[in-house]
Amino acid sequence: ALYVFMADSLRVVDQGLDATRRVLPTTFNWPLFVAAFTLMAMPLAEIVAKARTPTLASLPSSGAR
Repeated sequence: ALYVFMADSLRVVDQGLDATRRVLPTTFNWPLFVAAFTLMAMPLAEIVAKARTPTLASLPSSGAR
């Protein structure tokens, strides 16, 4: 995801600091950004899913014997 934001600057970094500061992005690679964002969000989604799944200790007992 960071590469998507820095791609234009990385292309001119060998031309010096002034060229890097003057570069303006011409396009944005949305498909690559969405893929990277999805991959970054997956651990958070897993944590949320685990937090919402009841554990064995929190399940109500049946009481029948």
